[in-house]
Amino acid sequence: MKFLCILSFCTCFANLFSQNSIDANIPDKLAAYSIHTVEITIKKGPISSFSKYQLDVPPNVIVKEGISKDGNFSFENRRAKLVWVDSPKGDDFTVTMILAVGNATGQAMFEHRYYYIDGDTKKEIADGPMYVEFTPGTPSKEYNDVLEAKTTTPVVSTPTVAKVVSQPTIAPVKTEDPNKINTTIPVTPNSNTTIPATTVSTSQPNSSNTTPVSLPEIKEYRVQIASMATKPNLSKYTNLGKITVIEENGMYKVLAGGFKTKEEAVKKMEELKTQGYNGFVACFVNGVKVK
Repeated sequence: MKFLCILSFCTCFANLFSQNSIDANIPDKLAAYSIHTVEITIKKGPISSFSKYQLDVPPNVIVKEGISKDGNFSFENRRAKLVWVDSPKGDDFTVTMILAVGNATGQAMFEHRYYYIDGDTKKEIADGPMYVEFTPGTPSKEYNDVLEAKTTTPVVSTPTVAKVVSQPTIAPVKTEDPNKINTTIPVTPNSNTTIPATTVSTSQPNSSNTTPVSLPEIKEYRVQIASMATKPNLSKYTNLGKITVIEENGMYKVLAGGFKTKEEAVKKMEELKTQGYNGFVACFVNGVKVK
């Protein structure tokens, strides 16, 4: 009986921790110059504290941000990271990353891990290396477009936006105190009383001192589906909804949609793929594309 109780306890203990796992659906074969959206499913249990997911990739593979669940994404030195100050809610969640495979050949290995804080202890969930075979391929427009939005450093603050010429910021007027006038009262000769200089406060509700005007930040996400040297014929895109065209570095960029969240834009991007359009999500702040 004692042996059975111990065995039952060990089984329950093992089942408790076997629930924690990570899985990435990276294909066994990847063609050179191809784009793949990889889904990563993380089963973490009730942990809600700081956590981090990292994916190490072989040479000639670039990783771009997909659906991050409010995580801070970065890619540097062949390692992609997603960092959460507070882990996504729920016992498990799914994020995505976009793989851009360059001129790669032969066999290679991907590795990934998930780190989290349990109380005062740092723990990790690891899944064995994933081996893939790179097959021949040819450069494509889709591959070149994705490379244009390559991210190499973490985004930890609001991106710098080009200066908006039509709405300049008004510089503040330097003054000691616009509501005070220093008045010196002269002293009559032979007077034994010294009257010090006084400060008379006057109310000036319509003061010329202007508080700097800060422009509100309006962020929008669009899906870039084409890049060409000549101005595009928009009639071929009439079935895609809202379409905008911008000129950038001598090239015309065709963009679909206009969304408040990146998740909505990624969903649109996946929908467009089913219609034969391969693109990527671009961010605009106050109408200006953020590099």
